[in-house]
Amino acid sequence: MNIRNVLDDLENPVQVTGDWFVDALLVRWVPDEEREDIVEHLRMVRSRVGPDSPPPLLLGAALIWAEAAYHLRERARAEKPLQSIIETLLSVDPFKPTEAAFEVLFNGLLDLFTPYQVSWYPAEQIWRVR
Repeated sequence: MNIRNVLDDLENPVQVTGDWFVDALLVRWVPDEEREDIVEHLRMVRSRVGPDSPPPLLLGAALIWAEAAYHLRERARAEKPLQSIIETLLSVDPFKPTEAAFEVLFNGLLDLFTPYQVSWYPAEQIWRVR
């Protein structure tokens, strides 16, 4: 197992997982500005991302679509694999950012693109990859 390849595979799913929770806080703190950003980004995503887009682009696009569905009540129907990512994001409440919720979402996204799963060990402050 090449550690560089593993880290590359984990990078975008962990980033999107964190963004799911952080963006919910932004909706709470600055709702008008964040909702405007979601609308603007959704417009760009709809015109530029398709099912054959690379995984990093799919993850970012699905994040925007899921945020639009959750925060703006926009209909989030897309082709696979986008729809699978959107559904995975929507399965976790972004306003309940617990370690367990982070791990569930992170592993759900990893399931879609990688052979890896992770476990959080809070006492050691580390992720174990298997």
